Amino acid sequence: RPLPPTFALSPSLQPNNVDYLFYGDPLVTTADQEELHIRKYLMEMQDKLEHVGCAIKALEDNRDAISYEIQMKRAQQQDCCCRREKCKAVVINSWITMARRYSLPLHEMNVSVILPPEVVLHIFTFLPPVDLAKSVSLVCHKWHSLAFDSAIWRDVCSSRNVPVSAPSNLSCTARTKPDCDGDDAMLWSPCHAPSYHNAYVNSYRRELNWKNGRHGCVSLKGHKEIVWSLLHSPEDNVLISGSEDMSLKVWDLDEGVCTQTMRGHKNGTICLARSDRRVISGSADGSIRIWDMDTGSCLHTIQTHSSVWSMQIVENGTKLIAGCVDASIRVFDLNTTAHLNSFRGHTAPVRCLQVAEGFGELMVISGSYDRSIKIWDMSGQCLNTIRAHTHKINCLQFDGRTMVSGSHDTLVKVWDLTGQCVHTLQGHDNMIHCLQFRGNKLLTGSSDSTVRVWDTQSGDHLRTIKTHSAVCALQFDDNVLISGFEDS
Repeated sequence: RPLPPTFALSPSLQPNNVDYLFYGDPLVTTADQEELHIRKYLMEMQDKLEHVGCAIKALEDNRDAISYEIQMKRAQQQDCCCRREKCKAVVINSWITMARRYSLPLHEMNVSVILPPEVVLHIFTFLPPVDLAKSVSLVCHKWHSLAFDSAIWRDVCSSRNVPVSAPSNLSCTARTKPDCDGDDAMLWSPCHAPSYHNAYVNSYRRELNWKNGRHGCVSLKGHKEIVWSLLHSPEDNVLISGSEDMSLKVWDLDEGVCTQTMRGHKNGTICLARSDRRVISGSADGSIRIWDMDTGSCLHTIQTHSSVWSMQIVENGTKLIAGCVDASIRVFDLNTTAHLNSFRGHTAPVRCLQVAEGFGELMVISGSYDRSIKIWDMSGQCLNTIRAHTHKINCLQFDGRTMVSGSHDTLVKVWDLTGQCVHTLQGHDNMIHCLQFRGNKLLTGSSDSTVRVWDTQSGDHLRTIKTHSAVCALQFDDNVLISGFEDS
């Protein structure tokens, strides 16, 4: 039955305008939320679809670019192969033409066949020794022979100051290489290698041992108290030691045995010097004794009436310069034992001295407990005074160009000829007792029971060798390091 006209919906209540009537209804609100969530999801998916389309297009463009690049490189590769074959053909034809012209063997195509051996050797001198031994020598028999030519290795040894007389301990099976890489790989030598090459190999291996701390250790026991001084003679491999036990001992290092013991001092033997078969010792008993190494007998005694703590022989073994506790430096004639001169200027004991040539003349460099280093001419005139350290100076060495000093202040200092400090080497934890340098290699011994290795040119600390006791004396060369200890 139709509604009465009074019940007809007004235009404002048509379906499109009736949503407000259902505002807050739970069912309608849930449906609205689900619809809104779906609408947002559809918009996100549409955005992703557009991004994927862009990415696909970019990848397709990239694929096309890569394909084009591959085609270009393949064409270049083919071109290179063609040019290589053409170059090989040119080289072969040229070699055949040259071989026919000069009657050269066709099977041996290298520059050493064309060039004279002298020219090839000169070219080889520009190569590092490692490359000569490990690479060049493997090319062919002729290059192998030239790579081990004595002339090349003589120049190598000369340029690196390698002593050619160094004994070789390489065997004929030295082709086996050790387990190390790069520059640390030791050079190998065939059994017929010249002595110059073997000398260089030995030097190379020694430097590696110094660098890597590889060494053997032998103890010489005989003294009963502190070993204050050492004197090593590499020529006959003999060591002389002086101790607080008032004795001197002569050791045969080849056998590791004491061959002579000299007694006569009434206090500790502090310093030593040697001239041919004579040994000179300075003692805290205020005397200098001259000994015969072969018999062990005392030839002469020089009374100084002051403890002798340092000495050096000069003028071909005819004179002795000694530093004394009374702050004087005294000069003696070793042939007559006469006292010739005294240098005075220090105000405390002269613990160390060195005589060397500088500025074209002999100079005496002395270090004292008054913390200063003085430079003297041979007449006894003080040329310069360096306020070197803040504590007592125990040791120094001067080679005519570089001076190094060590002190109770735990510091080691490197000086130039003008008296300017070039490097201050820090690292020891206690007083410096002794030092020695050869070339750029400096070794220092300390009461902190270590020997430290330094580079005097750069001032770098290279290595620390730990010992069992305070190091009171040391001597070293390329083959051996000898230390005297506080524990005898």
